[in-house]
Amino acid sequence: MNYLSLIFISVEPTWWADAWPPVEPLLSRVFGTKSVSVRSQQVHRNGGGSVRLGRLQWGNPKWAVPRDAEIDFYDLDVWTPSLAELKRSGEEPLAYFQLVDSFCGLDLPDAAWRQVATLALREDYWEECGLNSEFAEALASSLGAVASGWKRRPWNEGGDSLQSTIQNHVVIELEQEEQPTALMSRGGWTELARVPS
Repeated sequence: MNYLSLIFISVEPTWWADAWPPVEPLLSRVFGTKSVSVRSQQVHRNGGGSVRLGRLQWGNPKWAVPRDAEIDFYDLDVWTPSLAELKRSGEEPLAYFQLVDSFCGLDLPDAAWRQVATLALREDYWEECGLNSEFAEALASSLGAVASGWKRRPWNEGGDSLQSTIQNHVVIELEQEEQPTALMSRGGWTELARVPS
């Protein structure tokens, strides 16, 4: 089964608590009615270790970071069905979303980009959700994407575990000073306006 894998590269992060609200209603079309796993890695800047977020649920973004918090955000991962169900069944997910701080808290003022978001959906689930290029472009806008694109690919291409197959969809080869549009052309990504409807 093929997946539609969408990538969004942004300068300004949307993991801030005041920046996330426009994104969530769009992704709720994918994750809002299913069993979902939500995980986020964050670290206290003062050396206090990992931020303990407890059980996370879709629609309750307590993982979103207040701008004045002394916290470094690393990533957010969302699966449907839930990760426990996927591990139990050995099946591939209907959908997966990842939001990553590509600098892992480092301050790189000359960087041309910072955040990478990926949404991978099984093609039949894309159709079931009624998604199209307008959805993809609205998601790009809500994420503040300066470059975006999509590819069709199998879930398990080049991977032998859940995590390695996820990397098949999110891996990018882009230097921090390089313009994000360079990735789109070099990586063979197709513009969102041409995503299947």
